Amino acid sequence: MNFAQCRQNMVDCQIHTMGVVDQAILGAYGSVPRERFVLPGQEGIAYCDEDLPLGGGRYLMEPVVHARLIQAAKPRPDDVVLDIGTGTGYSAAIFSSLVTTVVATESNATLLKHAEAAWLELGLCNIAGFEGAADKGAPDHAPYSLVFLGGSVAFVPERVLDQVAVGGRLVTVITPEGCSVGKATLVERLDEDHFSSRALFDAATPFLPGLEPRKQFVFGAAV
Repeated sequence: MNFAQCRQNMVDCQIHTMGVVDQAILGAYGSVPRERFVLPGQEGIAYCDEDLPLGGGRYLMEPVVHARLIQAAKPRPDDVVLDIGTGTGYSAAIFSSLVTTVVATESNATLLKHAEAAWLELGLCNIAGFEGAADKGAPDHAPYSLVFLGGSVAFVPERVLDQVAVGGRLVTVITPEGCSVGKATLVERLDEDHFSSRALFDAATPFLPGLEPRKQFVFGAAV
């Protein structure tokens, strides 16, 4: 396959037409080989506009939702980004040319190994990968001016919010229990104790493990 042409088609026909107009972001999607961040055998569908399974309940987010979230985050050259649930590392690779540093966490050691090999192959030396659960973030390297959660969540853990710098942003898809479609959401930290939250657009995105809706238990039953 002509992956360079597939990549340009993704940018021109999927991402750009859905309102992603930031030239630096479009350039990042046009230069990062998405086929390097799928599982072996999936290269032929790497540029389909759908969530691609990575195993273990993990997915590579569809390009349109992914790009619209990143544009909403307004990445800046001086940003230090926390990429939670990086999977095979595609989000971190997209951020790499847009910001100064990316700290990427992943709970699945096999996926993280795939990500680190891809980053090394592409010479993306401003990314640091760490194994860790999605609900923990990476507190040892906080605070972050931008936090990206690479999947849908039922809630944003308080300990992740604590890692957002004052004046920083967090973007994710919030999908309440019982809903099949969530809301892409931008959270901004106004000061030490206050946040603002704004819904941006509808998005149906698989949940990040550990951040799904949680059952509440009562005596004799689970609800």
